[in-house]
Amino acid sequence: MAQVIRSVTGLDAKHIHITPEQLTERHKASGLPESYAKYLAGMDVGIRLKGMEDHVTDTLLRVTGESRVPLNNSFR
Repeated sequence: MAQVIRSVTGLDAKHIHITPEQLTERHKASGLPESYAKYLAGMDVGIRLKGMEDHVTDTLLRVTGESRVPLNNSFR
């Protein structure tokens, strides 16, 4: 994803891996309560390790008339 963002926008985008604990601290630093910060970080762990939220819908097709849009179009 970072490579696509760089190629389309020219920005110096890069992916940085952070631990769930670091993500929790970032959420807390942005003002979220600790319990919610931990919950959100836990969701990211579930997405990364277990594929949670990995589902496909027909919403894009219904809204735009296209079944898929190239990722780089999202950053233009």
